[in-house]
Amino acid sequence: MHLSPTRRQPTGGSSSSPPSSPSARYSTVAPRPTTRLPFEGEEDDDEDEEEETGSRAGDGGKGGGGDRHTRHVQVQALVEKRILNLDYIRRVHDGGQHWLSTVVLSKATIQRYIETEAPPSRPLVFFHLGLSLAKLLDALPPPRPSSLLSEGGGGRLREQEEREDAEACTALLRALAQIFEEMEYHTASGAAQAVKLFLAKPSESPYPEQTPADPNEPINPRIYRFGSDVVFESFFSPHIPFQLDYLEVLDGLCHTLALMYQAIGHHAESLKREAALFDALVKIDVKIKHHIINPIAKELTDVTARLAKLELEGLREGWR
Repeated sequence: MHLSPTRRQPTGGSSSSPPSSPSARYSTVAPRPTTRLPFEGEEDDDEDEEEETGSRAGDGGKGGGGDRHTRHVQVQALVEKRILNLDYIRRVHDGGQHWLSTVVLSKATIQRYIETEAPPSRPLVFFHLGLSLAKLLDALPPPRPSSLLSEGGGGRLREQEEREDAEACTALLRALAQIFEEMEYHTASGAAQAVKLFLAKPSESPYPEQTPADPNEPINPRIYRFGSDVVFESFFSPHIPFQLDYLEVLDGLCHTLALMYQAIGHHAESLKREAALFDALVKIDVKIKHHIINPIAKELTDVTARLAKLELEGLREGWR
């Protein structure tokens, strides 16, 4: 049984890749890897990383000075690391790059990997995810200069700026968490969808996005249903009547995610002050790793290992 959600579909012309520049107000240049590997120190177990990161950041509501400093450092490191990861994945798929300083993956090798090993459903899922993220980015207000939150301005003005930034950060993380919750429902098996439908929260409208969430409520993404139908709040899944180009879709998604991480970085002060917001960011980052970065990294590592083995066997034959 496949339970299809209902929601308004986006209008406008179709494209073979997610919008790659949804907002010019965020820098579109991702940092280039220098001497260290973009995936150096990555953990396979996302849940362990989430638990470890959360414990290092401290547990209290707003935390003490030490906890705030730790969260501030971790937010900066997380944003930088993920942008490096995404940029590296994009460049490797262009062909002619070493994967983790081992074997060069040519364009032909990448194309063969896409045709034989990458899941056939991935381009469409990634397209829907990139489209949803791009629409979220496009709706964001212009970023507040960090100097306004870190310098000057006394009393009430500074408190108002901090409150507005925290509300904007909460809205962004809430929408991100909701996108991935709905994407997981959309890509789940029929049995898993049936369970999620049973646990879905009733909605008074077929358009739950029109009912604004209370900014004081904790970030807790849920699946909504209107009557017996699941309705999506943030995830867009239009029908695409043609085959999508894997490389174009992946490039657009990585670019859009990099912009998203940069947008998150603009709220570093709020993430530093509020432990709950930091914890929400960690959970979202774990989902991005689980659904995008880790599967691709594992597949490319397997391809590289096989190529390295063939090259070593060729060397052995040459020495006989």
